[in-house]
Amino acid sequence: MLSEIIYRELTSTKKLNGSASASTFSIWKSKIGFVFFDSRVSYVLTDPKPADDAPKLNRELCDKWVSDDYTCRHIMLFAMEDDLYLVKYSQYKMSEETHITKHILEMEVMARELEMAGMVVSDDMRSVCLMNSLAESWEPVSDRIMNMKDVELTVDIVISQLRIEGEYRESISRGHDERDASMKKHKKGFKGCCYACGKHGHCQSDCPDNR
Repeated sequence: MLSEIIYRELTSTKKLNGSASASTFSIWKSKIGFVFFDSRVSYVLTDPKPADDAPKLNRELCDKWVSDDYTCRHIMLFAMEDDLYLVKYSQYKMSEETHITKHILEMEVMARELEMAGMVVSDDMRSVCLMNSLAESWEPVSDRIMNMKDVELTVDIVISQLRIEGEYRESISRGHDERDASMKKHKKGFKGCCYACGKHGHCQSDCPDNR
């Protein structure tokens, strides 16, 4: 197959590296795009992951998408020089909208892909890259973790601390949502009758006769 010949070239003498020119990148992109298309995985670059919480057909589509996404990632990874993917990993940034659990998973997947490509990603490097990748609002958390005393900062400790902070932020957010919902409900007005005076439109605690 033509795609196999092209892919052998992309994974040997024509790997993409950090010093590639715009024209070199354009050629590389065109060739790897053809490999994606011929491997029938190019759709994962544009189509969102199907929901997996519905009928059997949807679950099968979701499983296929995940499998093809894995294939697509590794086709691309092995067509890139290690230093280029390492730069992406070390400079990756979390958006403010991304849930911390999802971001941790993304970073761990990239670290594993680097290791599968033959690079050694130490625990220290994973810890530092993970904390450096956090969104701006998480910088105080990163500083607090870095300044923890009498604790060896393994990647597992860092991940644990970030998840604890994520759960705390979620609980705060839920509290705000419940308070807002309560205030909206209160603003709509009381529609029953007062137990004190029997009049419509207010509850006993707001009865004017109590004042």
